[in-house]
Amino acid sequence: MNKFRKLRSFDWVFTATTFLLVSIGIVAVYSVDVAQGGESIFGKKQLIALALGTVFFIAASFLAHTLYRATATWWYVLALILLAAVLFFGVTIRGTRGWFQVAGFSFQPVEFVKVALVLSFAQFASRQRRNFKSASFLFGSALVIALPMLLIFFQPDLGSAVLLGLFWLG
Repeated sequence: MNKFRKLRSFDWVFTATTFLLVSIGIVAVYSVDVAQGGESIFGKKQLIALALGTVFFIAASFLAHTLYRATATWWYVLALILLAAVLFFGVTIRGTRGWFQVAGFSFQPVEFVKVALVLSFAQFASRQRRNFKSASFLFGSALVIALPMLLIFFQPDLGSAVLLGLFWLG
């Protein structure tokens, strides 16, 4: 009975909206591949990424929310390590040294950072007892965002750094 209750409380609207947006993106990538007249290499890569993402999404949805709270700091530290590592071992694409290439796939650590920041920021806000107007919340939350932003500036990836700054302002 507990599993049925969990299925009823699942956010189906969010899930459907996410998959609709992802589908639109895949169709757009595929149409660009077709317009260029070549094989649909990027479209196939996006489908593989969708399959992997779906597996991770399903697995993550079955984990207890307390696990995310307990591991948020580790996700944040791993994100900082990845951002530092990409500066030394990353590949430069379009002037930004912010990519790892593994088995023909490119991975941008800043995408992992976005998820890690949501988890660590939520943990920080929870520890502050949602006292959003205090100076300790303002400066502490700015520090949580500033460390990855600084590493992203060194890539240089101004767009991603600004996006993290907007996340903090929000």
